Formats: sequence, C-alpha cells, structure tokens
Amino acid sequence: MQLTQSAIDMAPPFATVSRYFFFALFCMIVSFAILLMADSSLALLDFRVAGAAHLYVLGFVMSVIIGALYQLTPVILETPFYSLKGSKLLFVIFALGLICLSFGMIASVSLLMHIGAGLLYLSLVVFSLLFLLSFLRVKRWSIVTLFLLSAGVWLLIGVSLGFILLLEMNGAGFGLDVISLVVRHGAVSLGGFVFFIVLGVSLVLLPMFALSHGVSTIYSKIAFVLMNIALIAGLFENFQILISLLGAGLLLYLLQSFLILKNRLRKKREYWFYHLSFAFLALFAAIISGFVGFLYGIDVLYKFALWLVLVGFGFHFIVGHLYKILPFLIWYEFISPLVGKQKVPMLHEMIKEKGAYLQLVLSSLGTILYGIGLILGTKALFIFGSIFLFLASLVLFYVVYEIYKFKNLGEK
Repeated sequence: MQLTQSAIDMAPPFATVSRYFFFALFCMIVSFAILLMADSSLALLDFRVAGAAHLYVLGFVMSVIIGALYQLTPVILETPFYSLKGSKLLFVIFALGLICLSFGMIASVSLLMHIGAGLLYLSLVVFSLLFLLSFLRVKRWSIVTLFLLSAGVWLLIGVSLGFILLLEMNGAGFGLDVISLVVRHGAVSLGGFVFFIVLGVSLVLLPMFALSHGVSTIYSKIAFVLMNIALIAGLFENFQILISLLGAGLLLYLLQSFLILKNRLRKKREYWFYHLSFAFLALFAAIISGFVGFLYGIDVLYKFALWLVLVGFGFHFIVGHLYKILPFLIWYEFISPLVGKQKVPMLHEMIKEKGAYLQLVLSSLGTILYGIGLILGTKALFIFGSIFLFLASLVLFYVVYEIYKFKNLGEK
C-alpha cells in the first residue's frame, strides 16, 4: 500500500493527532511513576492494579492508537475519517473519564469510578461509531481494512463488557461471574481491538518503513480467521479455544512480521528496528509463558505474560513507530512548505539519536528486570526495573518534545 498524495491531503490537522500523543506520554510517565510505588504482590483483580493498568492501557496504548487512527484512516481506507466535528470535545471527555476512572479505582472512590466509566464509555462508543462509519466510503477492500473493521466492532463489545464488569464489581447484583467477565473484557479489548489494529497497520507500516514489498499476507489472513473464532469462543466462555487460537494467531503475526523484515531493502538497523525486534521477542516469550501458565495453572506466569504483552511488546512497538510517524507529521504540515525557500531538516535529523538509544536501553533493561522480578518475587529487581522504566519515560518525553519543537520552524 502506497502513501498517496490524496491520502495525505485527507489527513486531519496535526492538533487532532498530537493531543492524543501528548496525553499518552503524560499517562505513560504517571503509570511508570506509580510502578515505582506499587506492590507487585497484589492480585490482578485488585482495584489498585486495575486502576494503574487502565491508566497505562487506555491512557498510553489506546491514546496513541486513537490518535494514529485519525491519521492512518485516509492512508489505509483511502477515504477521510467520517467526521472530525467535535473531536476536541471527544478527547476532553475521554481524558477526563480516564483520569476519573483510574484514580477512582486506585483510591477506591466509587463515585469517581462511575463518573469516569460513563465518560469513557461515551467517548469510546462515539469514536468507534465514527470510525466504523468511515468504512461506508471504502471502495477497495483488503485484509488490512478487514482487520480495522473488526477492531472497531470488538472495541464496542470490549468497552461494553468493561462497563458491565465495573457495575458488577461495585455490587450491581447482575449475578454474573466476575472472573469470566474480566477474561472476556481483557481478551476482547486487547486481543480484539488493540491487536487487530496492530496486525492491520503492521501490514502497512512495516513494509513502508522497511522498504519491503511483495511479501505474501497469507499468514495474516489465517491469523485474522483464527483470532475472530477465538474471540467469539471467548464470549461464550470457551476459554480453551480462546487461548489456543489467540496464541496461534499471534504466532502467525510474528511469522508475518519476520518475513516482512527479512525481505527489507533498508538494511540499516536503527532504533525503530531494535524497538520492534525487542517487541516481537517479548510477544513470543509472552505467548509461551501464557500457554505454559494455562497448561499447568501457574498464576505467576499469567502476570509475566501480561507484563511482556503490555510493556515488552506494547511499549516498544508504539515507541518505535512514534519515532517514525511523529517527525513525518510535523515535517509535512509545518516544514514542507519551506522547501526551496530555506534549508530544512531531514526526517532523521529531527530525532536526538543518543536520546532514542538511551531510552531503548533503559526501557529494555527495565522490562527484563521487572519481568524476572515477577517470576522470582525479588524486590530489588522490581525497584531497579521500575526506576529504569521511569527514567526511560522521561527520556522518551524529552526526545519527542525535541521533535515537536521543529513545528516552530514552520510556524515562524
């Protein structure tokens, strides 16, 4: 898939995307700051764990995805996002809802939880519907558009399950199995929305950034079918099929990504390549750990697998692509009009490379140390892992802010 001029022209204003990106960075820093003070022995169902997890997953991971979808919809669907009217208000509702929900959970304040959940539910449902309405104008369908269409549907289901789960955990009295709801909410939200977006956009971004073309997408197509079957089975509480097919689908995704990167023309290995390599290794380790934990009932392996998915894979996959996407967005909107009038920077010159590599080392070490600490229960590893991750978040903010400052060049 090529980045056409018409797709670029249909892209939203940079402010629509950047507000989500910078909110994501804020949530990331706060999440890792909370990790410094967290008790790693808490159960996954503890409200304090749920609050911190929602701040990271919704605040960092989902914020970046939503901002990116505003930008990538014209590229992938070859049609503009259905409507940008009220997008600023929608962001405010989303951000306010997330802050209320997360800190309401951490502080065990039911009123804040319910206000936050209501605002979040409203904002994500509206965004989902607007995103899905964008498909009405699609003329050319592909496996990528199918991934994104399915992601929009699973997002609606995931946030609805999450809203019901919160009500049930606060004594709504529906008589539903809380553990079952947690599994279904997590599987649909992460496996159905986040990973369907990842699998879909990877088929666009990986070949684009690696200059790798002509690679068969058969593994992604099989993964698409398996993962949809897995999630449908999960809705009906058949968790054996859910875990088995979801794991198989993600392994196929890793194989697809390996083939794309193996056939790349751009052989230079940079921070983007290393971030993705670490992310893919972490995801592979998470799949194996989760499967072993499921077979033998080892709870600590569930925590370890979830950690590797959210931080080992999610953090590094997102950050690697931020280093590619953000400079391009700023360059195109603010700097490209200056071409031929004055000297302008190249895309790679907009990134503080030493900072990017320092962030990569810190976040990789932090992920590994904290992950080992989860398995061994060693407090020192938790502390050092948390410190490294927090420092990595600060360095990342510095690097991103330095990229953002190039916006001033075009404004002047």
